[in-house]
Amino acid sequence: MFPNPATDKISVRGINAIAQASATATNGQQVQLSFIENEIDITNLSSGIYFIIIKDNTDGVYQTKLVVNR
Repeated sequence: MFPNPATDKISVRGINAIAQASATATNGQQVQLSFIENEIDITNLSSGIYFIIIKDNTDGVYQTKLVVNR
């Protein structure tokens, strides 16, 4: 996943096709993210640290930490 820190979009490599993407803030609030192919829109996230959870079309689940810097 790159770039990290990010401002408006992140790209994901190494995953077949994204089926679902969400972000969980450090306070526990979860937000569904929109995506097109392997690019995820994070414009609705405020500055801070998030755990990004991505599910692919083969039921694989991936989690990583993302810093949003505006």
